[in-house]
Amino acid sequence: MSLTSTNFNISFNLSVSPQPEFILTDVTDYSAQSVAIADITGNLKITAPSGVVYNGTNDIVGSSSRINGTTILVPLLSGGTPEVGLYSFEYTVTEAGTGDTAVLTKTFNYQYATPSMSVGATVDCLSPRLTGSDNTNYLSGSVSPSDRFSIAGVDTGSNFFSVAGDKTGYLVVGDTFNIINSTANDGEYTVTGVSYDKINDQTDITVASISNATVDGTLVGRKTTLFYPAVLQIADVVGYSTTLQTNTFYSQTHEFLFEARNYYDFGNGISVVDFVSKGTEVDVDCDVRLCSIFCCVNEVFNKYMSYKNSGNTKLAQIALEQYILVTSHLASLRTAFECGDDTAVTNLVNQIKVAANCTDECSCNDDGGEPTPITGLGGAGSVVVQSSGNGVEVATNVSGSTTTYTLSLSESILNSITAASSTSSVSGGTGVSVTSTTVGSNTDYEVSLTTPVVTPEEFMAFNVKIDVASGVASVTGSNYSVQNQSNLNDSTITFSNPDSGAPSFYYYRLRVNSFQNVPNSSYKVLITPYFVSTPPFSNINSNSIYGLFTRYLNPVVTEQKSGEFDIMFIGVGGYPIQRSSISNTTYDKIYFNVQIIE
Repeated sequence: MSLTSTNFNISFNLSVSPQPEFILTDVTDYSAQSVAIADITGNLKITAPSGVVYNGTNDIVGSSSRINGTTILVPLLSGGTPEVGLYSFEYTVTEAGTGDTAVLTKTFNYQYATPSMSVGATVDCLSPRLTGSDNTNYLSGSVSPSDRFSIAGVDTGSNFFSVAGDKTGYLVVGDTFNIINSTANDGEYTVTGVSYDKINDQTDITVASISNATVDGTLVGRKTTLFYPAVLQIADVVGYSTTLQTNTFYSQTHEFLFEARNYYDFGNGISVVDFVSKGTEVDVDCDVRLCSIFCCVNEVFNKYMSYKNSGNTKLAQIALEQYILVTSHLASLRTAFECGDDTAVTNLVNQIKVAANCTDECSCNDDGGEPTPITGLGGAGSVVVQSSGNGVEVATNVSGSTTTYTLSLSESILNSITAASSTSSVSGGTGVSVTSTTVGSNTDYEVSLTTPVVTPEEFMAFNVKIDVASGVASVTGSNYSVQNQSNLNDSTITFSNPDSGAPSFYYYRLRVNSFQNVPNSSYKVLITPYFVSTPPFSNINSNSIYGLFTRYLNPVVTEQKSGEFDIMFIGVGGYPIQRSSISNTTYDKIYFNVQIIE
């Protein structure tokens, strides 16, 4: 055999500094043509919308990485953005020795614009909760980007992670990414090399070192970081989704930084990679009135505890009723804070002070000094800490407006721990880590929680057209869009009529299958009709009531199985449409949208 065909992918990598580059990947199946990649020389010719032509010179010369070795810059406008319009990519490959050549040309109408990031931060002083959110609309037309890919392979010898398909344009040498949800490889890595493995159809991303060979986890190009006030010198909080929340924060200024490396797949081997980042600050200044309210509520609670401990049940009951009345206002106070109604906050604060017989002398001051933890108020109700009776002892100490609860283990429990075998261990689980430190005969176990990561749902949407103009139903799908793709597969979907050949009075059914790599029945399906056309009638106005009725059609899922589902069509009166209504062209064309969620 000899060289007869070639294929390639092109990525507009806008994240490369100082100027965006084209990343060409040769994805030709040379082995099927009995041609060695080492014998291939590939040249790329690019024609920009302005007519400027880039003539490549030996962009690929027997490259096992299959990625262009010659830097090809994306042409920019005066504002520093890529030219908008139609690009032409002509790729020519030549086989050494035989001189055989193959040429392939692809075109792409480039209309992408880097999204303007919309980020924000909110403070809930009552919960307490600090939230940073990336509210950016990342859609480009109908294409939704991906910012993460499942790990498909791990090689600890050559130190590379693999992801399925050609993602060579997503990361270049020097870029950083994170691995999350893995057995032992979580962390941040710097790219030292990228190559495409045609045999396994995967992209290999090389890093300095990989310690564990377990194939699991996710490669993430998004990172959200919360920076605490610098004076605290404590570790930042890091997350890998569009929202980051924490209950641990302090007074004074906090900063959120949102970073996202997005991969847009426009089909036909054309993609765009973009990196965006934006920070926002939030000044945590929880109203000093919260402190005064806490003092008031705590003062009433201490009064109740004092009467109760002294045995004065009558006064204790009066104080308890006063405490319940005071704390019942806290729910309304929370709503007033969340709605930003300062007048309502002031009125509720005054009501609580009156109910608690509290003066302004019971208050706290924000002196603007060191950052202080935000603890919130909580809801109405009392806090009770008591011993479990199994060797756990509780001691209570009231000093002014502060109640301290001290939990300790009984002497017998401590003796049992001391006598325990040295082989005893404490292990962490998902999201929990355990660190042990041994000093002498004592081993201290520190248990900590990692930042939870919420994996987005896998989603696929596409349009379906049933064309019955010829009297035979012809079904086609279009405008496929997949988000967070893992098990859903838009390239293998098939449509069929399971009742083909049945009598005309049978109800018409459409079967959809082969839309999952691994079939299951746990998916969800939503079908929405958006247009039905009918053939013209010589004596019926299509805008008449009857004409509108004939246009009424509602597709519904009648049976959902593993890897497939059936659709029937409900017409006027709520009855399914018969096969005869399809074959005799009662309906000309039927259009509807299908959405599948894993």
